[in-house]
Amino acid sequence: MATWLIGGALKAQPNREVRIMDKKGKSIVLYKESHALIIWVGDYKAWSKLINVEREANDVKAVLVRQGFNVRMVGNPTGQSIMSEVQDFIATYGYKRDNRLVIFYTGHGDTRNRDKGYLVPVDAPDPTLDETDFLRKAVSMEQVMTWARNIESKHVLFVFDSCFSGTVFKTKSKMKLDDSYIRTVIDKPVRQFLAAGDAGQKVPAKSVFTPLLVRALKGEADFSKDGYVTGSELGLFLTQKLPGYTNNSQSPQYGKIRDVELDQGDIVFRPPPEPVPTIIPEPPSYCNQSTRNQTTYWLCASKQTWYQADLTCKKSGSSLVLIEDEDEDAFLFKQIQRYSLGDTWIGLTDQETENYWTWNNDNPLAYSNWDKNPPNNEPNNGMGNFQGGEDCAVIMNKQPGRESKWDDRPCNLEGYTYNFICRFSQ
Repeated sequence: MATWLIGGALKAQPNREVRIMDKKGKSIVLYKESHALIIWVGDYKAWSKLINVEREANDVKAVLVRQGFNVRMVGNPTGQSIMSEVQDFIATYGYKRDNRLVIFYTGHGDTRNRDKGYLVPVDAPDPTLDETDFLRKAVSMEQVMTWARNIESKHVLFVFDSCFSGTVFKTKSKMKLDDSYIRTVIDKPVRQFLAAGDAGQKVPAKSVFTPLLVRALKGEADFSKDGYVTGSELGLFLTQKLPGYTNNSQSPQYGKIRDVELDQGDIVFRPPPEPVPTIIPEPPSYCNQSTRNQTTYWLCASKQTWYQADLTCKKSGSSLVLIEDEDEDAFLFKQIQRYSLGDTWIGLTDQETENYWTWNNDNPLAYSNWDKNPPNNEPNNGMGNFQGGEDCAVIMNKQPGRESKWDDRPCNLEGYTYNFICRFSQ
């Protein structure tokens, strides 16, 4: 079964097996590996620009990483680049049967002759002005169907935050909402497709489809309440929710490929469990407390090394701050300015593996805001314990023109002490 998502890409992360209990209570492997290719296109020259697609693609990336996906991200590709990236993705991951694949695209779509759909790359001209060059550069749904059939992985989902026509979306799948459904489809191959709208409908500057997709993958589409979200449930959720949010200006399409060998299964996602509410103690006198979206932060004016700050947060039951997206980053920088903290430690480090940045609670890096040059990843210089390398990160608030950007600094040197932020997740 194949999953195709259209949108942004992630830094590759280690895969986790996905397991499920069979009827006898035995744990069996559902997927050995999970991989996603996210493609976003917004910086068009001949089409209207889509300024929010990179951010929205990163949101998709984050929710997939949390579910164990290795995510590859491609931004503003040409038509040739889309072709080569997809072909390389298939060659690398698409010939292992027990892989779960998602390909996500967000950008303009177009329809020709009322029933031929196309993905519009960054270099595609307006077809009303140069139809020949448009057809040379755009990626047709016929090409997508060829890719879908060439893939040998069991489950593949194609998701397009675009509007165009395509007969593939006319075949709807039936879904049994009971706890035995997943066991009946886990070993059957499938190619599933989701699109934000039909021909003649326009992609809004700020997507509604992608945020709803993220919500669905987090668990809102679990209609059967079995702890899993299937591709069919994603389709049902989006076709029910999206028209209401767009005054019926978008009619999402969902279907399976018209192929008797590839339309029997259903891709499966397992949303992470809801976190247990955290009891938050009173902050120390040198910390100010702020709250956003049920998450509490301590903004601490006490200059410490990264190791000391990390320990201080952990003793309180929190951790040095993890930043999930651009909104959270912007909120935190405003708090840094509000309390005049200067450069401020965050919980990001590459101490375990050079150039492989992760949050100190082992969450993968899905969003980043590095300055132009960092991370420099300077060597340890033989000083031991990573003391000579720049293996920990700060949000800058002192360097003119570089405010709010991230920079890498030594973790445990006396000359590199900064204020810090602790984060309590609800």
